[in-house]
Amino acid sequence: RRAKDEEEEAKQGLSVEGGKAQIALSTGLSISAEEAETVDDNTLVMLSRGVTYSRAEGEEGLVKRLFQQTLLHVPEKAMFKKQPPIHTLVVDYSSIYGTDCQGVDVIILLDDLGRLLTYEDHLQFLGRLRRDGTAIYTSLRNLRAATLGALAASEAEAKEKQMLYEAVESSLIDSLVDGRPPAKFVESLLISAKAEGRGARDVAEPLLLSMLNLSLRVPHGSMKDGDALRNANVECANDKEFLVRFKTLLTAMPKVVKYFFTLHLMSQKAALDGMVRHCFKHAPVASTFAHLVKFLYDVDALDEDVILAWHGSAEGKKELEGLATKLKAFVEWLQEEEDDDDDDDDDDDDEE
Repeated sequence: RRAKDEEEEAKQGLSVEGGKAQIALSTGLSISAEEAETVDDNTLVMLSRGVTYSRAEGEEGLVKRLFQQTLLHVPEKAMFKKQPPIHTLVVDYSSIYGTDCQGVDVIILLDDLGRLLTYEDHLQFLGRLRRDGTAIYTSLRNLRAATLGALAASEAEAKEKQMLYEAVESSLIDSLVDGRPPAKFVESLLISAKAEGRGARDVAEPLLLSMLNLSLRVPHGSMKDGDALRNANVECANDKEFLVRFKTLLTAMPKVVKYFFTLHLMSQKAALDGMVRHCFKHAPVASTFAHLVKFLYDVDALDEDVILAWHGSAEGKKELEGLATKLKAFVEWLQEEEDDDDDDDDDDDDEE
């Protein structure tokens, strides 16, 4: 009977070692039942798939133990043809310099972390690799920062952004003049971005800036006139005229704007940040900032979470105080709508 029970437990990944129940998460990786109770199911699934992590604070004891154990253990040659039980280590900024192990042969630097590193930090990061290792950078900007230095990377990025902006504006003008349907409009902008080595996520910011610049210099009645779109330089008489021009453009392509803005929240954030920078260069953009944000919100291009997050980050910053004040009434309205939705959800739950 005992042998039969042990056989059944083995099939279920259970065993006993040193008087303690053991759970097999994967081949070669077992933990005690006591350790399993200290973490949630998602963590156990993560570990069973060979992933563990380290950060400044907050990781569970089991996760920390397996992370450190992996760093100290170099797989035997017999295992080189297959992955060891723990084969993926995830670290935050605080743990980069502790990741030094002969078993680490591939490191991947994510973009948001890479932006925090200095040139010297990048060199230290690459120093985590042993001979013949591979470093994967998920953005060209960070790769340049690691090889050329931050200044050269910033200059190259600024030049490329300007080229992308010019390509997008040219494609935008052609599409407006030709009266292209949304699908062809989107396709044209994608081709322009691809020609500059960029993807669909990168289009939202230059698209919005192009719309703002056209609104600053082209009369609203000439938004389909190729010559005017390319050459006109007619200043707005007042803020109302600027808004009419922008609304004319937006009305001509709401689906196109929504498509590129909603591909990713970072696309919306980049576009909003780009518009903020435009506010410091062009008075009409600054004085109508709240209206422009609402226009984009109304066509489902800007998500309320992005707007609220920007406003929250802008509060207390002297250079953004004026824009944050202009947007305050709209932000309060969004928050009230959010509270009303929450109340409706609570009422529905009560009825159930």
